[in-house]
Amino acid sequence: NIATNIGVSARGETTNSYISYTYTDAKGIIPGNNLDRHNVSARVTSTFFNRLTVDAKINAIREFTDNQPATGEGYLNPVRALNKMPPNIRTADAQQYSFINNDGILRQHYWTPNNNEPHNVYWTINNTENDILMDRTIGMLSLGYDITDNLNFRVRSSIDRQSSFGEQRRYNDTYIVADNGYYEKNDQRWSEWNTDAFLNYKNEFFDGDWSLDATIGGNIRRNEYSRTTVFPTANGLNVPNLFAISNFAVAAASEDFSKREVQSLFGFATIGWKNAIFLDLTARNDWSSTLPEANWSYFYPSFGLTAVISDLVALPDWWTFLKVRGNWAQVGNDTDPYQ
Repeated sequence: NIATNIGVSARGETTNSYISYTYTDAKGIIPGNNLDRHNVSARVTSTFFNRLTVDAKINAIREFTDNQPATGEGYLNPVRALNKMPPNIRTADAQQYSFINNDGILRQHYWTPNNNEPHNVYWTINNTENDILMDRTIGMLSLGYDITDNLNFRVRSSIDRQSSFGEQRRYNDTYIVADNGYYEKNDQRWSEWNTDAFLNYKNEFFDGDWSLDATIGGNIRRNEYSRTTVFPTANGLNVPNLFAISNFAVAAASEDFSKREVQSLFGFATIGWKNAIFLDLTARNDWSSTLPEANWSYFYPSFGLTAVISDLVALPDWWTFLKVRGNWAQVGNDTDPYQ
């Protein structure tokens, strides 16, 4: 496996920037399983007028997985096929995994024909393919403004977007799951967009005996997902091992999609006394698009009390630290879309 990285950074009086590129070329344990990944990342932070801070970063990834193997108890898991291979079968014999019959058709060479418990392991490795091309972009922009030394405002927005295109090819005579050959194409897209804004106040009072750290704000989160898959029915392919949608005996398709939006208002605060006793208070209200309109709002508060006993009373020399804490919380959640 090889990973190559190059990065450039620049530092100024008020601005720092960095950009890097990483290329990964990895070989899997199973022959034919390879990973090819390109990763570009960049970040810029800057301060203006000693009070305004800007932070922006982006990460772009393109990844191609060649012949990603199946896992678990799936018929096409080569490790499962290897574990189930009879001990009296020589590896040299199993490596002769295919042959051309008298009709000129490619067939699987297997000790129990038409039995998928499972396949010849070398047929599974060489004649069942699963390729995936994935693009992912992660971005974030943050603006912060110090209104006073104790009061600041922040707004942040981040996005995580991913798309993948996959192809599955199973040569004819892949028992049960693709007797007549199989070809599948799927296009999948997923994204999450998070935006929040909050106001924070932090100060100490009465010669530092009392402290307050309080925040109020709001958040909007949007999630979208879609998947489209095209595949043949049980009749498979018209022409053996011609992997094209136009070669489907009978074409079929499936589509999945979902959208969700959650809007929130929140607040939390910590009140401290002599840096030894702390009262934590939180409150949040969410409005979710996945719930009925009459009940799409739900509120969940919490509070906690912490006391550092070792800072309040004298303890034996062998006991250096003692803290007690109690909490109460009410939880809230929505459900998946279209439930």
